[in-house]
Amino acid sequence: MKILHTESSVGWGGQELRVVADALMAQNSGHTVKIVCDSNSKFFCRSQIDLKMLIRRAIGKKSVYCLISIFKVLNAEKPDIVISHSSTDSWLVAICTILSRNSFFWIRVRHVSAKIKPNTLTKWLYRKPDVVVTTSEQIRDHVIEIAGLPLHRVVSIPTGIDTSRFVPRDTLTEKPIQRRDCFVVVMVATLRSWKGHRYAIEAIADLPEVHLVIAGDGPQYSALKQMTIDYGVESRVEFAGHVEDVVSIYNSADCFLQPSTANEGVSQSVLQAMACELPVIVSDIGGLNEVVIDGVNGLLVNKEDSLAIKQALKTYMTSPETMLDYGRRARETAKQKYSIEIMRDKMATIYNLTAGRYDQN
Repeated sequence: MKILHTESSVGWGGQELRVVADALMAQNSGHTVKIVCDSNSKFFCRSQIDLKMLIRRAIGKKSVYCLISIFKVLNAEKPDIVISHSSTDSWLVAICTILSRNSFFWIRVRHVSAKIKPNTLTKWLYRKPDVVVTTSEQIRDHVIEIAGLPLHRVVSIPTGIDTSRFVPRDTLTEKPIQRRDCFVVVMVATLRSWKGHRYAIEAIADLPEVHLVIAGDGPQYSALKQMTIDYGVESRVEFAGHVEDVVSIYNSADCFLQPSTANEGVSQSVLQAMACELPVIVSDIGGLNEVVIDGVNGLLVNKEDSLAIKQALKTYMTSPETMLDYGRRARETAKQKYSIEIMRDKMATIYNLTAGRYDQN
């Protein structure tokens, strides 16, 4: 089959990585896959994907010009399946289903848990696709509630991770550099306000033995950098920027932290850290608390609570046995429930809904 992904986002994070993962999995299964992305997209410089799979067009706005751009792509490519990912490109695809003579099976992916506006147009948008795929059960429940869709048309498929790539440090041929004189905490996330970096910085202010590594870039960099100066922790907070080899980041740390306040599905970085047997601390919010069970395979903390983060860090720092136990259980969770193979098989089930309309490869 011919599969076309649409992605109007020009940022870079878990959502865009999910697009790449879906595309490569389908291609490896024998499908013909392309991604149409905006002219300013980072797919061209960060995705490490074959450029022949990418179609660069102006699709970043809800405008007539962008509508014409995506309409021309759909007519030229004649895909069997279209998978839209952001709000803007989903609106463009929705209008194209009305204007185009070429029919296709439409999958709308909802990645984030931000509230959906319960107005008539938004309900229409979510009712148009053949299937809505969400990245967590909480997002699935919200879509069903707002759009009034039948249960079978909304499916939760968290982004899977490659457990053969994300592995514990003791299995690596080249061992990561260890900081023996401090306790290393790592965050891997785009620098956005809802990722909770500020609460991590507040939490370590009174923990002089803690070194915080923040991997990722984004609009909050300047504010967070200034915050480290204000709290007197500038020497203990490392801004690593965008990192390609995140395995080395995880395996040079003692624990992983993600104190997000909102908008999360099942986080890829949390799963990656868990697959590396890294003990995790995450906020007790939807998506994250689907994966991490407090006191079993990690620790949950209240959102926007730097004191709770501080206490969780102390729990790990004073109990190496707990860290080891939670780390092992975390990897088992990742392997058994969130592998990339599980995601592949679940997406293949969705593709198979087109049986009878198109020939299967």
